[in-house]
Amino acid sequence: MLLDSRHKLSLGHVLSAHPRSTYAVPVISGRMSRVGIYPGEVMCIDCAEEPLPGAIVYAFVEGLGRVTRQWVPPYLVGLSKDEETLLINPDMKFKIIGVVVSVVRYL
Repeated sequence: MLLDSRHKLSLGHVLSAHPRSTYAVPVISGRMSRVGIYPGEVMCIDCAEEPLPGAIVYAFVEGLGRVTRQWVPPYLVGLSKDEETLLINPDMKFKIIGVVVSVVRYL
């Protein structure tokens, strides 16, 4: 599709359905490479997106932020071989902050 100069392209709307509630977070470690997210890239985390089972989410667990794959609740499954599956129990401090909806890769 060719872009017409009369149409404006909003990068925020390309990366997320909710640009006002989306944050850009740089990827520092290589622990997410198994799911195609690499160091040097930027994740777009949408705080208005509903976290469906299997979504990659940013969550706080016991006060620590972590990007992880959310599986069938109440489990969080790590993105690397070294991370264990975490059972979220009612006594834990737990909150899903947002869903990783896109990744920016520099060429």
